[in-house]
Amino acid sequence: MAKLDSVGLVLRINAPDWYDRKDFVAWLSDENNLVATWHERGEKPNEFSDVFVTYDDGEGSDSNMPQDIWAQICQFAEEAHFSAGLVWISNLEE
Repeated sequence: MAKLDSVGLVLRINAPDWYDRKDFVAWLSDENNLVATWHERGEKPNEFSDVFVTYDDGEGSDSNMPQDIWAQICQFAEEAHFSAGLVWISNLEE
């Protein structure tokens, strides 16, 4: 039987500069990563290449991304008083 459970908030980070980095794109395109995304592996990232990762006080489902990016996510989460939930990383030029 299905059960509904509210798991917290969503922290959205728009970071098109991350999508310009070779190491982030390599992580995003790695077929061994089961990252939640609409990005088509092997293609250049675009505005639909959103990434969704879980976050829980510095730990997360995809903390194996480039370390400095994960550290920046942790910093943003701390600044936003965000302790757990979903982090949505978008690629929108604004």
